[in-house]
Amino acid sequence: MFNRLVVKKSFFVGLIIILLLTFYPQNPVVAQDSFPNISDYYFLNSWGGEGNQIKGPADVAIAPDGRLYIANAGFDRITIVDKEGFIYNEIGGFGEADGEFYLPLSLTINETGELFVADTWNRRLQKFDSAGNHLLTFGEFGREEGQIFAPLGLAIDANGDLLVADMNKIIKFSSEGEYLMEWGSASETPGSGDYEFRSAFDVAVAGNGNIYVADGGNYRVQIFDSEANYLTTIDISNEYQSLLPEGVAIDAYGYLYVTANDMVFVYDTNDSNYPLIRTFGGSGTALGQLSGASGIYVVDATGEIIITEMDNNRVSIFNSSGEIVTAIGTPDIVDGYFSNPRDIAVVNNRVYVSDTFNYRIQVFNLDGAFLTQWGEWGIENGQFNEPWGIDADSAGNIFVADSNNNRLQKFDYLGNWITSTDLLNYYPSGCFDEYNESICFARDIVIDKDDNLFVNIQNYQGLAVIYKFDSAMNYQTQWEGGGNLAADSLGNIYATWANYVNVYSNDGIFIRRWGEGPGPYLGLGGIAIDIYDSVYVMDLWRGFINKFSNDGSLLGTYGQLGYGLGEFGLGCELDISNDGVLYIADAENQRIQAIGPNLPDPDPTTGLVLNGNFESSDIVSRVPKSNVLMKTVSLDTLPMPLSGGVPGLDNWVYGGALGVSRSSTNTYEGNYSLQLGLENAPAIPQGIGEAWASQVFYVPEDWTTPTLKFNYNIFTNDARGKSNFLAEIQDGIGLNNLGVIVLDGYEGGVPSVGTELGWKSVEYDLSLFRGQYIRLKFSNRNLYPDSLGIWAFVENVMVTNDSPPVANPGGPYLEAVNTSILFDGSLSFDPDGSPLTYTWDFGDGVTGNNTLSEHAYASSSIYDVCLTVNDGNSDSEPACTIAVVYDPTNGFITGGGWIISPAGAYQPDETLNGKAVFGFFSKYKKGANVPEGNTEFHFLVGNLSFQSTAYNWLVVSKQNATAQFKGSGLLNEALDPNGNPYKFMLWAGDETGTNGFDTFRIRIWWESDDEIEHVVYDNGVDQEIDGGNIVVHIGK
Repeated sequence: MFNRLVVKKSFFVGLIIILLLTFYPQNPVVAQDSFPNISDYYFLNSWGGEGNQIKGPADVAIAPDGRLYIANAGFDRITIVDKEGFIYNEIGGFGEADGEFYLPLSLTINETGELFVADTWNRRLQKFDSAGNHLLTFGEFGREEGQIFAPLGLAIDANGDLLVADMNKIIKFSSEGEYLMEWGSASETPGSGDYEFRSAFDVAVAGNGNIYVADGGNYRVQIFDSEANYLTTIDISNEYQSLLPEGVAIDAYGYLYVTANDMVFVYDTNDSNYPLIRTFGGSGTALGQLSGASGIYVVDATGEIIITEMDNNRVSIFNSSGEIVTAIGTPDIVDGYFSNPRDIAVVNNRVYVSDTFNYRIQVFNLDGAFLTQWGEWGIENGQFNEPWGIDADSAGNIFVADSNNNRLQKFDYLGNWITSTDLLNYYPSGCFDEYNESICFARDIVIDKDDNLFVNIQNYQGLAVIYKFDSAMNYQTQWEGGGNLAADSLGNIYATWANYVNVYSNDGIFIRRWGEGPGPYLGLGGIAIDIYDSVYVMDLWRGFINKFSNDGSLLGTYGQLGYGLGEFGLGCELDISNDGVLYIADAENQRIQAIGPNLPDPDPTTGLVLNGNFESSDIVSRVPKSNVLMKTVSLDTLPMPLSGGVPGLDNWVYGGALGVSRSSTNTYEGNYSLQLGLENAPAIPQGIGEAWASQVFYVPEDWTTPTLKFNYNIFTNDARGKSNFLAEIQDGIGLNNLGVIVLDGYEGGVPSVGTELGWKSVEYDLSLFRGQYIRLKFSNRNLYPDSLGIWAFVENVMVTNDSPPVANPGGPYLEAVNTSILFDGSLSFDPDGSPLTYTWDFGDGVTGNNTLSEHAYASSSIYDVCLTVNDGNSDSEPACTIAVVYDPTNGFITGGGWIISPAGAYQPDETLNGKAVFGFFSKYKKGANVPEGNTEFHFLVGNLSFQSTAYNWLVVSKQNATAQFKGSGLLNEALDPNGNPYKFMLWAGDETGTNGFDTFRIRIWWESDDEIEHVVYDNGVDQEIDGGNIVVHIGK
């Protein structure tokens, strides 16, 4: 249906937004002698598309931190990368909620790092902070003044306001989304005069404030001043062709860059004639060529020009001279990757794929490992012009419908050309235009049990014919009909057309049909028939596979429209193996997927199994069918693990062109390692590719400290920029990257072959993902055709609820000097029940390491005593108490006088201040371990009167002439709200103030049942008294 993954801006105007209705038929019929219900199929594998992190990039900008923000339109998200292509974060995903997108075609970033996105098919604008947090959604849909219809380009003007290229007008909003002004015309009335537009695709702002608009349909760039006054026009077209400008950018030197027709045109705006001074680019897939060139950004600091290529699924970076520097994204021509794979055939344990827009056939084993490929664009034998249908005869020969060359080609199973048949000789008159040029194309083919070949040809005017050829490719018959083809065990031919399945005899006699009939949002695509004659049909627009009996009774459904594993895009074709595994050419998502009724047995050599179970005992066991962790169903229906258990990470899906295996290389006895990539010594270029392994797991919502742990080791032949190891967290379907855990490789120049970087341990906090299914993915990546390779080992992968232990030092403690105190940490605990080790810090330079530790202090003071415990994995936070160590022989304290109580000291009314009087003495009698004395404090303005009733302890410092004591008493002759005496602490100094004055502080509080202190009075830091005298009497 669609020939490209996403639409370019230049085709957006003509598109109708299609509502993809979701309809799943109910009450399936149970078939006899067949494979299990397709609704119970497992997702098995996917290859090709997992390497394409960028799909249909439409625009690009650079943030203040130097990272590239890419409008990744095909994936409905914003992808953030550095210039080496390392993905740091992604924002969004398909949807209508805030922070989600539907075909974002432009973005821009202001000086503070705030991101603005043209959420084009949601007909709105969104704003994010520099961390990717959603801030604002704005823009009312419509064609009236102040409304937006289809935002295609964005820029920030000289005032920090947002300019929006919205079809046939430019709209200005403030940075907070307030409508300010617009110029142009309503979307349904384009114009070609000054101030008028015919599809304004992009907008840029120069340093002097001038505004440049890519007026696409008028083949020009219009220039306005900062107040939107028209200045002049640059005509982009020339005498040879009409050039459609899609992207504009202007650098600090006044050079204007315009993308048009896969070229970049550079104009000098310093010259009033705006001369064209340079061009570069040109259509193609090679580095330095462009396809679907759209967004453009110029880096003032370096002069680099960054261009998004929607058709090449990449972002290309050129130097200031227009020479290619690098490209971000996987070019489609790499082995194992696809550009619109249109058909698939499973033959003798091989999977043959029509890689249509790469003009070749690719071959894989049943696990997706690349084997070989053949073909290129051309008209000679063995060349193709969009190969489409593919099938094999009983001898294993491969037949290809060479669509735009209007022929059938026959190859042996290795790709050696045998013969071809020209279909033009059989086309009806409706297949030719007035110039006798063919307007038809060969589409699907199928070969029946007797090696008869059937091919469908059609055109875009509705003509459709099915031709029959015998095994020698001699013409037999034809009949009116078309669509995707399949054959049952009796030789009957099934064809999907509109929303019908039509069934014909082997000679074209109509037998029956089923389906819903024609409809604007309906249509059936790929079709396959299994060994029991059950029929599998792709619902083209709704993205699921129906299974029918051969009389049209529904047996079940699988999948849905989307990008995730087990989800399907538009234009899928099917084939099925004899053991019931369905292989799907998922054309829109540029990949092959496999689903099946059973999980495969482990490989006897490597021990690997798709969705298999690696166990630490080195035994690989089959995952029981009841374990649906990797089965493609709605994530919210997956069974949640028991909250008390620790789920091991054992269910791996793997793939990629570089190979995945199990290795005995490890650092922990009895465990295996997962090896990503193959040892490449001596080093030879491996080309662009990767080896990856991933799995989905659930993070229990009630886990306090969910932690991912693993060890890895890297061997590499290349620098990090060319080959690297990546560990990342994705959402449960693998669509959005949620965080990079590790991005590692060799730093510096090219290392020696097989350089080992050494084992490293990783712990990663999963708290953000509690209550979610997430995907862990490891991958080795070669980023360039001349990459020399990397291989890595991963082991001991686990998720634990490794809550840190909690220390409890007991206390507070009170004891005389030179007397042992028994410090008790027995109330410390580990939430996971692990045994603890203890580390005490007694505050005087001495430590201890027992649960119960004794220590005696040589001098009196108030010591901070801290305890840290360890559960074998992590330390607790230090927990501290005090040890009050007194010495009755040090002396005693007396005092009396007054202070000016500061505002804020009296908590019931912090505005009060005024005179407060005090009097006290505190002293140990001989042989006593509790001091005696009396303390009074009266704050007259606050009507506060405190009288002590008991003392707890007294500490006198000989060196500093200070004292501190604690006790309890009555406040205004009353107990506290709980019926207990109020607590107090008093600090006093004998001539210790900055001016040699005595100092005084008192704190009065009460404690509630939950041990929270409620302060009544505290005059804060030691305050110099305003009258009276304090004396510290030093003992002998």
